[in-house]
Amino acid sequence: MESSGDLGMKKDECNWTALYVNYSSKIALEIADQILNEAREIGEEVKIIYRKTGLLEYDGYKVESKKPCRLIIVGGDGTLLNALQDETNHDAIIATVAGGRRNFYYDASSIQGRSILKRLLNGAYVEQKVWGLKLEMGRRKHFFFNDAVIASNHMKVIELNVFINGRKLYEVAGDGIIISTSSGSSAYNISCGGPLVDFSHPSILLSPLNSTILWNRPVVLDYLSSVDIEIERNIEYSKVILDGTKVLDPEEKIKIYMYEKPIRFARFERLQTYEKIFRF
Repeated sequence: MESSGDLGMKKDECNWTALYVNYSSKIALEIADQILNEAREIGEEVKIIYRKTGLLEYDGYKVESKKPCRLIIVGGDGTLLNALQDETNHDAIIATVAGGRRNFYYDASSIQGRSILKRLLNGAYVEQKVWGLKLEMGRRKHFFFNDAVIASNHMKVIELNVFINGRKLYEVAGDGIIISTSSGSSAYNISCGGPLVDFSHPSILLSPLNSTILWNRPVVLDYLSSVDIEIERNIEYSKVILDGTKVLDPEEKIKIYMYEKPIRFARFERLQTYEKIFRF
């Protein structure tokens, strides 16, 4: 973790804060109202990001034309993953306020959310950098923060060839494979017997799903590695799922590598990673 400082944008290029809220949570809506009231009191420009006709928009303007320098996410882990699907938000310093059912990535409580904007503006936080991954299929490129799952769609065995830096690692014949980040290692990956890796170690994790090949085992790769996966058999019965929210039709060849920049979180309290994992 690093101390707060330059936000990566000049002040005249970015002078506003975005608020991303889980509208299905009553608690999250109450916290959002408190943040908006605080913004009015101190004269800070805060715009709400909301979903409309399938597109993320800022007060009616498409996200492509707007980039916040600060982003406050109020909700649970699903809200965070949805917000990060929009790469426009990746340049912002991100503060998280717990207001959902699962709050693994969140350090600020609902009570602390009442003054979070002022603390964010004053730089009263420690910056934590967490790395995501990028998936390529043909011309399509997609970011994911937790995991990408290449899985069987109809209870059919799918066969995959897995390559690391251009060299074949192994074949997988089973339900598929999970490719996860260090932060995502505590999600689907760990429930399938994959390793737990600390946030501070950028890594790529591979965990085969119910493979019929005995020597298929989870693998932890360094952040400079690239992974190529070829779907050898039953591609028509396969799907690719990113962060549990985005489902894609696969192509025969899939490439995965480290995303070009980290996601930067403003931390106001120590993130109790392991306490949360073993409590859940």
